[in-house]
Amino acid sequence: MALLLLLTIINGAVNYAHSSTSSPSSSRLPAPANSTTDYEFLKAHNVARAAVQVGPLRWNRKLASRARRLATETQQRSGDPASCEFSDLPSTSLPYGANQAVGNFLVKPTAVVGSWVEEARRHYNYFHNSCDDGHESECEAYTQVVWRKTKEIGCGRANCGKDGALTICLYYPRGNIPGQRPY
Repeated sequence: MALLLLLTIINGAVNYAHSSTSSPSSSRLPAPANSTTDYEFLKAHNVARAAVQVGPLRWNRKLASRARRLATETQQRSGDPASCEFSDLPSTSLPYGANQAVGNFLVKPTAVVGSWVEEARRHYNYFHNSCDDGHESECEAYTQVVWRKTKEIGCGRANCGKDGALTICLYYPRGNIPGQRPY
């Protein structure tokens, strides 16, 4: 049974050793060449974006590699292989945005992205460009998924615990710019 236990969603730029202000587009592809899972992450994001008439994202293998590495390093740093912990993804002015989720490793990418989109969409007020009180982190996950100026994505997972996983998706350029609407 694939049950997604979404403990929290954090959106922000990733302060990562290899980050730069230029696009990591040397591996830019219209669709991922790696795996069905990569394709499912891309497709789920693009379905959500199409619902608000925002253009599709491109898969970026370099971002996906960074996301996998960040998830793996987070799990290794935790010191407890039975624990699924969230990565420290601080909000900064770096060019990458991020969403993350902790859940069962059997959960499909569509369910992970759906957890960022479905409930949060109800709490986002487009006309006021704001989130309902208490739902800011969910809204930021949603608005990052549908951010019009974001063009590239890469996602990765690290297994943790008996059957858990930490999923991280990185976005370029980042969304959730104060004062701007997502679409």
